[in-house]
Amino acid sequence: MICGICGRRFRKPQQLGGHTSKAHPEQSPAYHKKMIRWYERIDDREIFITAKTMSNQLYPDVQHPQIRPKIAYIKRKMWSILKEKPEKTVQEAVNKVF
Repeated sequence: MICGICGRRFRKPQQLGGHTSKAHPEQSPAYHKKMIRWYERIDDREIFITAKTMSNQLYPDVQHPQIRPKIAYIKRKMWSILKEKPEKTVQEAVNKVF
């Protein structure tokens, strides 16, 4: 096993993985791919958190398994508003939903 960044050799894949994570943090292609995806999902996370908060406020007595469809419904409504008018922010979509 050879490190793709510095060329150092290792006998086992676990050794290479440990070396890469310690000697070359934030430099691997996998890390960059992960971070690109993380930034692409910022809106998804914001919408999920907002929908979860709204559903807890609207349905305070509903427990976890039963609240999931309500969260999904709010998320779908918010996404449909954002797809109609992409210039809108998540907060504007929230205001339009309720």
